[in-house]
Amino acid sequence: MQKRSLSASILSADILNLQKQVEELEEGGVDMLHIDVMDGAFVPNLGFSISSVEALKKITKLPLDVHLMMENPERHIQAFVDAGSDILTVHLEAVKHIDRTIRQIKNFKIKAGVALLPSSLPQNLEYIIDIIDLVLVMSVNPGFGGQTFIQSQLNKISYLSSKMQANTLLSVDGGVNIRNISQIADAGANTFVVGSYLYKDGNIQQNIQNIKSLIM
Repeated sequence: MQKRSLSASILSADILNLQKQVEELEEGGVDMLHIDVMDGAFVPNLGFSISSVEALKKITKLPLDVHLMMENPERHIQAFVDAGSDILTVHLEAVKHIDRTIRQIKNFKIKAGVALLPSSLPQNLEYIIDIIDLVLVMSVNPGFGGQTFIQSQLNKISYLSSKMQANTLLSVDGGVNIRNISQIADAGANTFVVGSYLYKDGNIQQNIQNIKSLIM
């Protein structure tokens, strides 16, 4: 069984104090940093960039879990690998030849993930489920932090959990907080992307411990 892990999204972090908050995330015991890269086309917002990944790599030893919410992500894979990505996740809906793209990522000796929008069927992953390292279930419509978890995604999580290999990361991103994380874990998730809850009151380390007490 895959060990449960906490991936801290920095989308809701204070950009003017990002280094300090990353240090607090490290000290609090998160397992990785989740970095949302948005192009304003695939999703209606702009997010972090290649230079953001490079900068974060210089200030933390935490693995960088990079989520490409962008059209034609295959054109930028090498650049994100060179910047320091440890996990690179692309959207099934944004790639025409997903098998080829997954193998392209894995050829760089990093982990390859595939993300699903809330409206996408989990069955669409079955033919590549044995070659991907991470499945990311989007439990909100992506683009903005602080949204409410879509309850119907619990069925998707349960379905994917029953199909995946034991060492695959089943990650959930969107509206994950202390009120629903136990339910998400019970559905079969083993990796939890948490954003706004961690920063909500400035007490990052305590909030991490609150979350981890429910999933570890």
